[in-house]
Amino acid sequence: MTEAAEKAIAAIRKLSASIGIPAGLKELNVKEADLKIMPRMPRKTPVS
Repeated sequence: MTEAAEKAIAAIRKLSASIGIPAGLKELNVKEADLKIMPRMPRKTPVS
């Protein structure tokens, strides 16, 4: 990965944290067992 890419990723992570976007599924209390059923779950909000 290039240095520019690493800096961009770091900046996005910093911005995400500053506005409260969870860094991963653990922060949303998603358990490993949930990963198997999540793809089959309906979305609450349509994605366009």
